[in-house]
Amino acid sequence: MTEDGLWLPNLQIMEIEFCADLETLPTWLPRLPLLEKLIIIRCPKFRSWGTEEEEITEHELPLPSLQYMEISFCECLEILPAWLPRLPLLNKLIIRGCPKFRSWGTEEEMTALPNLQYMEIDSCKDLETLPTWLPRLPLLNKLQISGCSKLIFWGTEEEMTALPNLQCMIIEWCTDLETLPAWLPRLPLLEELIIRFCFKFKSWGKQEEEITEHELPLPNLQYMEINCCLDLETLPAWLPHLPLLNNLQIIGCHKLISWGTEEEMTALPNLQYMEINCCEDLGTLPAWLPCLPLLNKLQISGCPKLISWGTEEEMTALPNLQYMEINCCKDLETLPAWLPRLPSLNELIITECPKIHSLLQDNLPSSLEKLCLIECERSLIERCQQEGSLEWQMIQHIPHRRYTW
Repeated sequence: MTEDGLWLPNLQIMEIEFCADLETLPTWLPRLPLLEKLIIIRCPKFRSWGTEEEEITEHELPLPSLQYMEISFCECLEILPAWLPRLPLLNKLIIRGCPKFRSWGTEEEMTALPNLQYMEIDSCKDLETLPTWLPRLPLLNKLQISGCSKLIFWGTEEEMTALPNLQCMIIEWCTDLETLPAWLPRLPLLEELIIRFCFKFKSWGKQEEEITEHELPLPNLQYMEINCCLDLETLPAWLPHLPLLNNLQIIGCHKLISWGTEEEMTALPNLQYMEINCCEDLGTLPAWLPCLPLLNKLQISGCPKLISWGTEEEMTALPNLQYMEINCCKDLETLPAWLPRLPSLNELIITECPKIHSLLQDNLPSSLEKLCLIECERSLIERCQQEGSLEWQMIQHIPHRRYTW
């Protein structure tokens, strides 16, 4: 200890690993003036931070130089230190493999962690709520929450402009989570949104009528993936309003039946890739599908109840679509009425759609260079190969053709 009461005044890195009987940290830990990195890994009995909040005065900043903090595989840890939100320079926080962790130490902070850029909470099975200060983190860039099977609450119900610098949000294996935060559509810089294996997720947390006519939701979102959310029945009504979205993947959402709104005739002006896969109850595609101006690749697979393309209008559609694949849609009987009017379609693949008995009355697009009919209705494939038949005449301009049944 120095004369002014400081312990280890020049310590910058502190790593504690595989200390099987360690239960508490030293009381002088928060007063290390130059500590930049704190790592505690595989200390199975660790449970106490060694100091009470009241021991740190209101004007005393804890760990004023700490930038990186990782707590991993500490099976007995239940609570984070109350001084955590007051760390002035912390930019990376990782809490991983702490199954009993359930408390953030304090919920009184209205502002917190002014320099935090990365936050990861992984495999904390007893955690039910996120901190109330989460949406107020001014510099947070990436948020990843995985394997928190009891998580149900986002810490606040306020609808606010939140996390002004968040660009990536990943929520995985939060199996009890039913809703997203009310502030989600107001994330101004979010570019990537991934929700995977949240089996009970069903609500987007904010109703369409609560978004004003002149308020663009998620104005910078470019990538959106919803994967294996088994209870999800509807997509958000604000989906068609996303101005920069270019990649949309909806996979393994077995109960999905609604696109949230059918009123939009213009939608997703920058969408280039759209995949709908293993949505077993989905019966219709959105009415705005043929109006996507930049869509380049469309894949629809494993939707056995799909019967409608959303619109029967014969229109010039999808001016930039080059690749279209329809796979394992066992109740689908027709191709879309707008298919012949796709000006750029290069490749059309239809696989395991046994109820499609014929091609359209109009010719297939003149731009088409590859056609695959795989395990489709046998008589359709035979007519495509029978010289002089209507189907044979419709496909003669296509240089590459493949048929199997």
